[in-house]
Amino acid sequence: MIEVNNLELLKFSQTAIHGKVPEHIGNVFPLEKYACLGEFRPDGQALWVVSFYDFKRDHDCVLDIALNIGGLFSRDLFERIRRLVCHYAFVQNSLLRMTTFVRVSNKKSYRITKKWGFREEGLIKLGFGPPKPEDMHVFGLTRDECNKWI
Repeated sequence: MIEVNNLELLKFSQTAIHGKVPEHIGNVFPLEKYACLGEFRPDGQALWVVSFYDFKRDHDCVLDIALNIGGLFSRDLFERIRRLVCHYAFVQNSLLRMTTFVRVSNKKSYRITKKWGFREEGLIKLGFGPPKPEDMHVFGLTRDECNKWI
């Protein structure tokens, strides 16, 4: 079952992507800054989480994807998450585009991001900070590019 704006899913996502939960995320889901979609595995751990943040005037948002798939990955799950993400951003929120960032060392996320239809838009030198400063790829996906999945 898909959960919306579940604090535990957001914390999993932040830890998976950034190594820790930021201080501004407390004990209540910060609706003014984030939105997230995700599911739990049967053992209670997060299966997948997509978090949206840094919304810019009905135009753009940043997207983080954290997967804890293990042996549960399937093409159907991959497609369902993609449709949910596109629907949430482009239909429910009427955004024009989404932006995401991928560490240069994260080859699996790079491939998934490209398969989802995101286009590489650049490289930010040392864009990811501690614990390990690293370059990051910048990707974008527009509403028009996502229409086939909505």
